[in-house]
Amino acid sequence: MSELALLLRSLLSLAVVVAIVLVLARVITKGSIRLEKRNGLTKQRVNVLVESRTQIGKGQSLCVVRFGERRLLIGVSQGSITKLDEQEVLESNAELLDEEVETIDLREIEDPETALVSKWGDRRSPLFGRNPLNSWMAMTEVRRSNSNRK
Repeated sequence: MSELALLLRSLLSLAVVVAIVLVLARVITKGSIRLEKRNGLTKQRVNVLVESRTQIGKGQSLCVVRFGERRLLIGVSQGSITKLDEQEVLESNAELLDEEVETIDLREIEDPETALVSKWGDRRSPLFGRNPLNSWMAMTEVRRSNSNRK
């Protein structure tokens, strides 16, 4: 009897994992998916949107996926999909990414680290770019610096 229960649990957990992988694969290939989330008696629509995708190797990429009020950093390879990080989306963070980006050419500067520190004030200051990983790291840094102020 216990062997049968163990077998059923294993099959059920396998089915759940396969379903999650299929949903994430559909989100990444199609770009978005609509889900309905029940909150009490009312239905809420939750949008899932792939904000950006970057190839980091043959068959490997990083995706920033917006899921409702959360932003997920997902690593995708040929055989797996992995959630690397997750954060709440704040309106201030979204506005920061939409602002114009100030850049400096580090190739013309003898000491790039000193130039960056003098320009932005701190090594950990967010340097925003269009690369999803840079944007992700910059937003995470803003979130950390805001939480340290409290």
